[in-house]
Amino acid sequence: RDELPKDVKIAALSTGNSYYLDKPFYGARSTLFAPAWTQGNSKYPDPQNFYNELVDFGITHVFINDYVVIQWGLQNAWLYQSEFQEKYLNKMFYNNGQHLLALKFNNK
Repeated sequence: RDELPKDVKIAALSTGNSYYLDKPFYGARSTLFAPAWTQGNSKYPDPQNFYNELVDFGITHVFINDYVVIQWGLQNAWLYQSEFQEKYLNKMFYNNGQHLLALKFNNK
């Protein structure tokens, strides 16, 4: 977590933020200040449009907790889709069902 830039914004398929407590973290529940990033192809048939929303909001990284994805039925979220990850994200870290990925910024 210390290697992440100070201006990081993390979209997450997760409910908690203990590891990234000092970083802006937007979880699987929407708030007054940010949407949940759980949408899939039913709302965004074109993944490029979802990626553009992430970039426009200033998201720089994605955190995924596999347990939360399964428990909440978020398997169809674009952030969890391997084809979306391959095109728009760089894998940084994986351990025990937790993923940290960085957005690629040459896709807009």
